[in-house]
Amino acid sequence: SASTTTPTVSWLGSQAFTNTATVYTVSGATLGAAASNRSIVIAVGGARSSSGDRNVNSVTVGGSSATQVIGRHGNSNSQEFWFIDLASGTSGDIVATFNSSMVPASITWWRVLDLGQPISTDTVQQDGYTTLDITTIGQTGDVVFYALQDSGSSGGYTWSNATERAEHLNITSGPTDGSAGT
Repeated sequence: SASTTTPTVSWLGSQAFTNTATVYTVSGATLGAAASNRSIVIAVGGARSSSGDRNVNSVTVGGSSATQVIGRHGNSNSQEFWFIDLASGTSGDIVATFNSSMVPASITWWRVLDLGQPISTDTVQQDGYTTLDITTIGQTGDVVFYALQDSGSSGGYTWSNATERAEHLNITSGPTDGSAGT
């Protein structure tokens, strides 16, 4: 994020769905204590239930629209991150709407204080998995979020580690000779 203050992150919850649907709802999701500098970051993932392109059309939290930050979607599974600045309320429905039916699907969310605006945004439409081109370098204390959507049987899938992770990065330089930045 482009915040001038180091963000504070709390993982709040996640839910995996095994039903075939276009709209998935986490009813009464815990959003943590209200604060004027609070944002909610949401990861939404799903596996298509039939052929065709898939993406997340919208995400709402407590009836208010979230903004897409980054995503990977297309003629396969979909994995996207969204956020919303939400100063009031301690709970609310999180609703993710896909452009077509998915099964399984998942939603996980974090409470973030002093998130600021995203510094890197990108989407890619593709089959299979490749990296997204993120070229903007942030600042010391930036936060990175991890989420994993298992396209297999979500009934046997447990949410742990990767989906609950958020960590601060100390990015000090970008690549100058084809090697990775630090």
